[in-house]
Amino acid sequence: MKLRKPIVLVTVITAVLSMQFSACNIIENVGIQLVDSGYLTVGISTVRPPIYTWEAGKPTGFENDLMQAIADDMGLGLVILPMDDIRTEANQYLAKKTVDIALPHMSFEGMYKPDAIESQPYCRFSFVCLVKDDSSFSSITDLKGRPVGIQANTYVETRALESLQSASIYYYWNENEGLAALDAGWYDAIVIYQRQIDDYISPVNSQAFRVIDAFETTEALRFLVSKNNPALLQAVNESLDRLIDNGTYARIYVKYFGFEPTIE
Repeated sequence: MKLRKPIVLVTVITAVLSMQFSACNIIENVGIQLVDSGYLTVGISTVRPPIYTWEAGKPTGFENDLMQAIADDMGLGLVILPMDDIRTEANQYLAKKTVDIALPHMSFEGMYKPDAIESQPYCRFSFVCLVKDDSSFSSITDLKGRPVGIQANTYVETRALESLQSASIYYYWNENEGLAALDAGWYDAIVIYQRQIDDYISPVNSQAFRVIDAFETTEALRFLVSKNNPALLQAVNESLDRLIDNGTYARIYVKYFGFEPTIE
């Protein structure tokens, strides 16, 4: 198991605040199982800004702030466990009750079944086909036989392949690698998350690249919970609904992505 030092982010909410959380206090729900009574223990994939990262020795990022808001809403403390192998070992950590919730940053619906059950989506992504601004390409139909980079092991791979069957497909492992390869001329185009190019091309490289096409997708990130803990999944889904309704979710999303969320 590859664990970093646990981060206890807040203390358990005391009885003084029980009225505030009376509608959703997980402690009072005997059907919900927790690794550590009074705390929500979350295993999270390691640094991947802006989803999750570290600043000044403290965890931050979209998932960190969202989980903190959910824990607060449920009347619980929060323990974050950064795990290098949560993507491949999520089911084991849930089954062994190492964590209550796993956040592996993977978005293939159903890929962790039957051992884990998935929450409603908490983040959706869009993908774009990006080229250098001085290229002659104006649409994906221009890329026949041309080298196109696609990030491996993501839904973008499957979706892009459907539209780029005539191109020569190559794979890169992370967004920075793909963007650097495009900039160096190794690829004529890459398919990438919209959120990644926003940070990369602005403001320094704002004239270097342009988008020639976008891909509609249902890809979304979801929380994972043990199949034996459906009451927790229900409570998390209900808490997320409240955060969406009261505007908390949108504030967190805009803080890290810079635009309004597509989850409503």
